[in-house]
Amino acid sequence: MATAKNFIDFVLDAKDNRQLAVTFMQLANTEDFIAFFADHGYDIAEGDIGKIIEARRFFAEVSRPHGDDRY
Repeated sequence: MATAKNFIDFVLDAKDNRQLAVTFMQLANTEDFIAFFADHGYDIAEGDIGKIIEARRFFAEVSRPHGDDRY
């Protein structure tokens, strides 16, 4: 039984696909996110888009680890 690809699958795919990640970071609004995920075969609930945008904003603002930093 095949399962739909979700946001975690997207993150793992984007880790290995720079263009996918760059395109995701350039999305501007809810409609763009919905179309992007649908076009790339990810099953993302429309109600989760706001949370995904918030998470993207958070991770974009997090600085890279330095030296002994641990996450």
